[in-house]
Amino acid sequence: MESDNFLAACIACIVVGGEKYALSEVGGELQMPIGIFMHGGIEKWPEETFKKTLDELVTDSDDAVIAALESILIGSSNDREVFKLATAKMSAEDSKTFRKEWNDKYRSSMNDIGARALEIARVMRLSKKGANDG
Repeated sequence: MESDNFLAACIACIVVGGEKYALSEVGGELQMPIGIFMHGGIEKWPEETFKKTLDELVTDSDDAVIAALESILIGSSNDREVFKLATAKMSAEDSKTFRKEWNDKYRSSMNDIGARALEIARVMRLSKKGANDG
């Protein structure tokens, strides 16, 4: 996942994986512990860490959360650079197909978190659009 907004990255991580994933800021000290249930749970941890509920955080950071979700790619940071080089000159449709194939090839479980993240981002965009239209 890529994000300039650590809070949005944490929210994206929680939305995609619940309490299953940890997150650390590259080159920094910020982190979201794995098993946040041991740190007060999915509802309590955001309140203690960011002084807001998870719903408030999502609402306040929805564009950044969507961008973080859309950036999820299976692999290391080096793999991401290879992916970026491979898709740099592709059409949007070809890049989308390549991302799906990449995530299918490199995921390590039956759970397709890459596809799940993209679907959540799509639903969030639709929800946001509906709220803005109404």
